[in-house]
Amino acid sequence: MRVKVAVPVPARKLFTYLVPAQLREEIEPGKRVEVPFGSRILTGLVLEPSSKKVERRLKYVRRCLDYKPVLSPSLLKLGQWISRYYLSPPGETFKAMLPSGLLAASENRVALTAQGILATKDLEKREKDSGEEILRFLYPSRQVRVSSLKKRFDFPAFNSVLAELESQGLVNLLPSVSTLMGAKLERTVCLPGFLQLGRGDLTFKALVEVFEERAPAQARCLKLLHQRGKLKLGELLKLAATDRETINRLVRQRLVEIESTEVIRDPLESYEAYPLNASELNSEQKSALAEVKSALRQGQSRTFLLFGVTGSGKTQIYIDAVKLCLKLGKSSLILIPEISLTPQTVGRFKAGFGERVGVWHSRLSSGERYDTWRRARQGELDVVVGVRSAIFSPLPNLGLVVIDEEHDSSYKQESPNPKYNAREVALMRAKLEKAVTILGSATPSFESYQNALAGKYALLRLSFRVEARPLPKVEIVDMITSPREPGTLLGRELFAKIKRALSTSRQIILLHNRRGFSPTAKCQDCGFVWRCPNCDISLTYHRQDLKLLCHYCDFRLPAPQVCDNCEGTKIFYRGYGTQRIEGEVKRCFPESKLVRMDFDATRRKGAHQSILEEFRSGRANLLLGTQMVSKGLDFPEVVLVGVLSADLSLDFPDFRAGERTFQLLTQVSGRCGRGQLPGEVVVQTYHPDNAAVKAAVSQDFESFFSQEVATRRKLFYPPFSHLILVRFSGKKESELKKGAEVFHRQLSQELSLLAERVRILGPVSSLIPRLRGEYRYQILIKVKRILPMIEVLDQLLESESIRKLRRRVKVSIDVDPQEVF
Repeated sequence: MRVKVAVPVPARKLFTYLVPAQLREEIEPGKRVEVPFGSRILTGLVLEPSSKKVERRLKYVRRCLDYKPVLSPSLLKLGQWISRYYLSPPGETFKAMLPSGLLAASENRVALTAQGILATKDLEKREKDSGEEILRFLYPSRQVRVSSLKKRFDFPAFNSVLAELESQGLVNLLPSVSTLMGAKLERTVCLPGFLQLGRGDLTFKALVEVFEERAPAQARCLKLLHQRGKLKLGELLKLAATDRETINRLVRQRLVEIESTEVIRDPLESYEAYPLNASELNSEQKSALAEVKSALRQGQSRTFLLFGVTGSGKTQIYIDAVKLCLKLGKSSLILIPEISLTPQTVGRFKAGFGERVGVWHSRLSSGERYDTWRRARQGELDVVVGVRSAIFSPLPNLGLVVIDEEHDSSYKQESPNPKYNAREVALMRAKLEKAVTILGSATPSFESYQNALAGKYALLRLSFRVEARPLPKVEIVDMITSPREPGTLLGRELFAKIKRALSTSRQIILLHNRRGFSPTAKCQDCGFVWRCPNCDISLTYHRQDLKLLCHYCDFRLPAPQVCDNCEGTKIFYRGYGTQRIEGEVKRCFPESKLVRMDFDATRRKGAHQSILEEFRSGRANLLLGTQMVSKGLDFPEVVLVGVLSADLSLDFPDFRAGERTFQLLTQVSGRCGRGQLPGEVVVQTYHPDNAAVKAAVSQDFESFFSQEVATRRKLFYPPFSHLILVRFSGKKESELKKGAEVFHRQLSQELSLLAERVRILGPVSSLIPRLRGEYRYQILIKVKRILPMIEVLDQLLESESIRKLRRRVKVSIDVDPQEVF
């Protein structure tokens, strides 16, 4: 019997292994197995039986690790589709679908051989050399990981010394796979039954009296357990002021028992429940919900685009659809684009569905993610709410998938492999599991809206806010003609409105989509600008840390006092970041209670939650942030939104710049006027006549879409084509350029045989030509039908000439990229 196994290595293929007779009944698709891979032992995933005869000698599966598959048949099919569509190595794809540690690699352990034990025993106690130190440490029977041994004996020639000991037959290197993740067990201590009940010839009191004389620490433990019942082991040791050996003695005398109890690491406990304000659905909501419910009852795999203005009650439709799913015995998956939306969204669903809601995002600990994954797989959760990777939650009997803010580029993974878009993966998963999909947005992606117009998706419209609340009044401020408040980025109009809102004890949101204090540090004497030595970009000044920081590779420098070029001392910090604006707002409005929400402010676990809770509770009245504050948040007391510069996204050299600016402005405008008071929005810009800015003021998506897609159609950009970005990177620019040209020539030859509409741009240097110490070139492919193009690239990557090229140059392929620079 042979099986194909996905092994977590960068190889773009499956590996065939023989199954020994004793494992044939255990092994099936979706189970993990230990397999030899070169000199290592790896954990792979069985995908399917193999009937193909292989000429070379095959290796055997070592053991099966699971009683039941870790991935269902539909998730196995999903992983194989992702691997094919995104040209991702299958092992890396399935590794991304599982919690960290479930597809673990081996690490060699070192142990003495029989010869090594004898040799170490006979070593004279003389001055030790490096090899003898290692032998003495291992004597007589220690098995130690190589990495731990290297950490202990940190001398330069460690690897050579270890290799020499192995060649002399004194040590063995034993490959072993460590289980990096598992259930968390908590040890508790209690009295055995006969002592709890007071039975036996010796009463408990008399027993304690005996121990108080000869073993007072043991007596303290017994009395504490008698008074309090069961105690955690660590708590008992602390209360009794003793050590573990005391407990061990009591265990040996059978006077206490130690139990191991599983502790569920459930992040839901830290989230508050936030029920939606009860209000009767309006006619549009009722109509949209009726269509979704009909599809759910019929078990149809249908996709709905729920296109509703900000504050139109989309979340209520999600919740009502999930309620029906539960009645039908099905589970639901809710995707959100940002961790910042987790507290509010989880709070809504926790209020509706209690403890059977799971949470999934990258700021959780590995243990929390593992327990959420395991509980979902066992059917203990009805709903999972999470960001991009939550799409792989192993919920059984999936009935509904919701992608909220479906337009958001955060759903696309840029690195590492697989470079998938969670929206597209969700659509495929729903198709495989016959589930209903709701794509929700006030500013749909052009691709989704075009699919709705073409009839691929059912279009559901919500044109009004709940309870007929008005949309906010939006004012555009031309920063060329309008004066600023001196020394700030605040125009006079925005300054006055902030002052008025604060005086009436209302809340304000300010958006500035650039973190840090200042984008650049510049010498006023010679014009020198500090740049990252690894990336071809300027460093950003962060005042809080007094450092210059690269936002791509995290390179850091202390803030300069003297110019590196001319030794001048006039260092000017040019431009504005959120940290600088924070200081200016606090200076202008000392009565304000401001909280900042950007990447730097939310690094630590739970930071999103605590910042939003401070604002929600009213302890803060001004929320300043990057795009994190622009979407999905619902604070009824917010009456003013200020956009400090609409041009940051508008000026970006990307064909989607207009679309993203429209989305950003429309979304952030929707954060105000969601309560009983109307809202106001002030948009500061140097381009007041730009089509995206003007359309966002009126929230007129249709007219903006019609105008923008005419240009897209002409230039053959999405939604009228698919894009594929081929990226080349390496240390030597000349070699890189030649490699990109070789790839381009061979690609052009292959495409001459393909009867498809294709355009190739490049090879050219990337917009950021050097990143993390490597030069970058790229080719951008535009193609009408994506699948034939993927097949061409798949074959091209496996060709001999390109395989030789990839030994010198890194080649990565991004299908349907969101960023093309």
